[in-house]
Order: sequence, then C-alpha cells, then structure tokens
Amino acid sequence: MALTRASLVFAALAAEACGAASSSANQTASLRGARSCTASWAYDCKDSPTCCEAGFTCYQKTPRWAACLKQCIPGIVQPGDDGKQIPWTCRVLGPAPVPAPFPGPAPPAPGPPPPAPQPPAPLPPAPAPPLPPAPAPPVPCEDKHRYCEAWALAGQCEQNPGYMYVMCTKACGLCG
Repeated sequence: MALTRASLVFAALAAEACGAASSSANQTASLRGARSCTASWAYDCKDSPTCCEAGFTCYQKTPRWAACLKQCIPGIVQPGDDGKQIPWTCRVLGPAPVPAPFPGPAPPAPGPPPPAPQPPAPLPPAPAPPLPPAPAPPVPCEDKHRYCEAWALAGQCEQNPGYMYVMCTKACGLCG
C-alpha cells in the first residue's frame, strides 16, 4: 500500500486537531475522510448535509442556508450565530450524529494472577435508544400583508429578513 504525501499530511492534521486517542476523535477523522462532508457550522451544509465533526447535525436556518450544529432550537437565533439575526427552522437535513461508542472495560491492574474464573454475572439490559429530536413546527405558509409578493420581487426578503421572514413567509419561499 503506497502512502501519498497528501494522505500523510491529512493523517497528521487529523491526529493533531482531533486527538487520535479518543473514540470521538476517531469518528471525526473517519467522517472527514468521507467523500463529502461540511467542516463546521461556519459553512453552508445544505448541499452536503453530512457534518465532519462527530456529534454534529446539519440543521436548516432558512431555505438558503444550513449549518452543522450540536443542537438546534427552532424559532430562535442560535447562540454564536454571527450571521443575519434570523430565527432558525432547525429542520434536520443530514443524518443524525453518530453516537460515541460504549467505553470498553478498564485494563487489568498489575499484580498477582487473578483467581480462578467465576461464571460471568448477567449483563444489565441495554439502555433504550434515545428518541429522535422533535420535528420543527411548520412555518405558517401565508403572507400577512397584501404587498408581500411585490416586496419579495424587489429583494426585501434578503434586505429586510427580520420583517419579511415573519410577515411574508410565502413570498420569501420559506414554506416547506
């Protein structure tokens, strides 16, 4: 197997950035090795909804923008959002985050040899899988002002989203 210089650089960067010893770092490195993933929430993930970082999901902000976040609360501006101060729809666009693997048993302590093996104790039942996140409430598909369509055609959805995204959802194309 021949290693290219690029693959060695990638492996070194992945190990440095993620801390190769942790299992979530290994998941992140394997996600980054995927054909197409979005690096962080500073990038638009609507066309490539697989997030590179383990534990992140691609959530929709508007029909024109989505980003990788650990969680998303519909109807509010997400913490750390330095872009346009627009409430998020939080519609999940990508696959759910990969859960961290269950930690294995601790390594045996050095010392005298262990006593003769005993029959294993029964394992506790596996925990129930977590419920999927609740879907975002639907955005009402209506224009609340008679001039919404004209304003949208004049570019007001982008220039005045605080008003237009609330009052002119249909004209701005925010309906499912």
